Amino acid sequence: MPLRRAVVALLLAVSAAATLAPAQRQPLPPPGGFGAAAGAGAASLDAALEGLLRLPGAHVVVLYPPDHLDRAARLQLRLEGLRRAWQPLTRHDLEWRAALVGATRWRQLAPGAPWGWPARAAGPLFVIPVRADAEIVAAVTALLGGAPPDPGGDPLVGGRDEAGAVVVVDLLAQLEAARELADAARWRGDEPWIRDLLVHLALRYAWETREPAAVPGYVDLFDRIAAAHGGPAARRLEEFQPGLPREIDLWYQAQLVRGADVLWVDRGAFRVARLLDRWSDHGEPLLRAELEKRFPGLVDWRRRAFAP
Repeated sequence: MPLRRAVVALLLAVSAAATLAPAQRQPLPPPGGFGAAAGAGAASLDAALEGLLRLPGAHVVVLYPPDHLDRAARLQLRLEGLRRAWQPLTRHDLEWRAALVGATRWRQLAPGAPWGWPARAAGPLFVIPVRADAEIVAAVTALLGGAPPDPGGDPLVGGRDEAGAVVVVDLLAQLEAARELADAARWRGDEPWIRDLLVHLALRYAWETREPAAVPGYVDLFDRIAAAHGGPAARRLEEFQPGLPREIDLWYQAQLVRGADVLWVDRGAFRVARLLDRWSDHGEPLLRAELEKRFPGLVDWRRRAFAP
């Protein structure tokens, strides 16, 4: 009996050691990653993408319908640029796909998401409208409180309002890409808005280092969104949370553009990159009190931008 008990104890110990071995302790996939697992979800995603042409890139693949190669190439150029700017800021590989689709495929790939607003599916896969129809133009006009921006030049497809609406759609696609970066880098704070502050700081870093002349136009669009939905101090910062109605969320995003500006002006490109890299996989959430101590301008920004 003593020998038998010793053998059983040894087997239990070996089993426990195998269960706890590092190779078995796999982290959860990033948000949306469960949908990419083998099975019905992945099969459904592949079926919805069937028939699209494939534009390979260094790290970003764009799927697109025939006769829209120019649109696909422009989108790929922008996403590749963002990826090159951001990959050094996280230890996780940023391997992206984007699908340019019409309304029918949209309902398959992004069920429940409003038609035309860039969305993320498993993979990650960015789902983006291939062009703006009358419904998207109307939604963009309501979002901005006026006509879509001047797209510059003569559009290859559609009229100027449609091309201007695509400018807004693609800006929101960049916002979704920055949110995917935030998920990969595991940025978080002790209050929900801190993560989105870093999202906008990453966007500002990418824009300033890759296309600085575009920054005023991008910021102007966010300013128009804010003005159309209440203007400064329309809402309290403490009420921000993920999952807000889209127009309200974008009002907050417009305020966070200005909050990120405080950090950008204080530190500049090189030191902003170092901060974002240091905060990746930080373990502990960033504390509002510490951020405001290091960047006193955030206190003034908060008082100006939000209701007390």
